[in-house]
Amino acid sequence: MEEESAGTITLIHSLPTLISAIKRGFIIVVDEIDAHLHPKLIQKIIELFNSKHNKEAQLIFNSHDILNMNNENFRRDEIWFVYRNENLESELICLSDFENYKGEKVRKDAKYSKQYMEGRYGADPFIEKGVVFGLEDFKDIKDNVFIKNENNYEKNLEEKYSHSLFIEESDLE
Repeated sequence: MEEESAGTITLIHSLPTLISAIKRGFIIVVDEIDAHLHPKLIQKIIELFNSKHNKEAQLIFNSHDILNMNNENFRRDEIWFVYRNENLESELICLSDFENYKGEKVRKDAKYSKQYMEGRYGADPFIEKGVVFGLEDFKDIKDNVFIKNENNYEKNLEEKYSHSLFIEESDLE
């Protein structure tokens, strides 16, 4: 066990609880499941809860890792996003409630993580003011960096954030 990572050891110690929860139909809630576990270990936990041996147990977790956010692991009604509204209140929205500009729902066979990274579902960090650390010369990279805004249009970083504050790491010392 000495050569195993802290995440693997945590999983090994958690397995009896996970298996017991599946057998008894309990709900397991995990905050930031990706904080200490490798994505492959998370995938195995998801598979345990999705197995035919599980009749009623549920796994509820939050994660910043989108690797396992796909239609092989989850139905659309099992994926929820949290975002802050204009009053800075947290709101939840289910993936199955999203519609595109034509009023069409997210397809069952959609690539959820890819569409999330494209900004189609919101609930992602939208930085009003650009903050860049460790740049020797912003001019060297500004033409090569693009962002996608809330309407999914690419804009050059300089065009989007020309009025914003850029901070060097040395400014923080």
